[in-house]
Amino acid sequence: MKKYGVLAVALVVTLLMGCQPISQEEKAYQSALQSIDKKSFPEAIGNLSDLGDYKESREMVSKLRYIVNGDYIGAGGFLIAAIKSDGTVTHKGGNEDSASSDSWKDFKTLSTRGEYIEGLDEKGKIATTSPVKVEDFESSTLASAGGMINVINEMPKLEHVSAFQSYYPSGVIALLENGTVQQVGLLWDYKEIAVVKAWKNIVAVTARGSFVVGLLADGSVVATGERMERDEVSNWKDVVAISTDTNTIGLKKDGTVIAAGENRFGECNVEGWTEIIAIATSGHHSVGLKKDGTVIATGDNSYGQGNTADWTDIVAIDASWYYTLGLKSDGTLVIAGDSSSGGTPTPNVANVSGLMVPTIHSND
Repeated sequence: MKKYGVLAVALVVTLLMGCQPISQEEKAYQSALQSIDKKSFPEAIGNLSDLGDYKESREMVSKLRYIVNGDYIGAGGFLIAAIKSDGTVTHKGGNEDSASSDSWKDFKTLSTRGEYIEGLDEKGKIATTSPVKVEDFESSTLASAGGMINVINEMPKLEHVSAFQSYYPSGVIALLENGTVQQVGLLWDYKEIAVVKAWKNIVAVTARGSFVVGLLADGSVVATGERMERDEVSNWKDVVAISTDTNTIGLKKDGTVIAAGENRFGECNVEGWTEIIAIATSGHHSVGLKKDGTVIATGDNSYGQGNTADWTDIVAIDASWYYTLGLKSDGTLVIAGDSSSGGTPTPNVANVSGLMVPTIHSND
């Protein structure tokens, strides 16, 4: 009987242990994993960000932000660029005097806001295809020459960069691995420079001219510079991604989009957008990637840049003056828009393939 009594006690203890209530953290974690499986990436970012170091939360948030930001493709004024699956960079269009990017390896993000391509490698260093040198500006009478010389000298010195945006050689804004922000050339007012230097816990940055916007880990937004929407965007909450040009848009964790700033072409008319997982704005038009792989656009469509209604299987987007660029799940590109009116042919992306397509799964 003693034997059976011991077994009974052991069974009761086992059952009780199996009935232990699941913690709130675990419930939130499992909910986030379900959101990932449903491709509700903004919702997953919001839930996992609240969990801090719980299990793999921090690592998954980093992966999700990378996917959502989509900086592994870029649409510029007259060029497009993308990172290939082997970490090299391919591009179409652009200036004939561009330096080659053939030697670029292990690159993770791109910026095509200026006339050339800038890229960030896995070591946290920024490179450019721009051929301009300090000597080109030393005898220049341009008021901005000194600033551009400063950018040319200082950008190569930036280290531990995790994300960036550039208008090289006019300026560059860099998010460092420690959550602080460093800018070169964009801001001239010492008060604004001090404001950006004081930012902490930043997870994304975007800029247009001397207007700089930062996204904090808690989903709030900070901004500095003389722009009409500065105070409005500084009151945003629950945001997981930002994009700015002459207007600013933000992706919320519930998959909706908010906008502020200039709305001359309807580029801020994002009310009613739902199930969005990525955003981009050119200042004249704004685009949103839905979790089903389709793309919605609003604003100027003078060049056909908003003709994305028939796109499917899209996993990343970018927007520029003339174009909307989409990365498909098979590693190819689609483009909407026409830059021929600007004197430059629209980049032909028909034969571009083998591009990097970041993915995440709940069991990663």
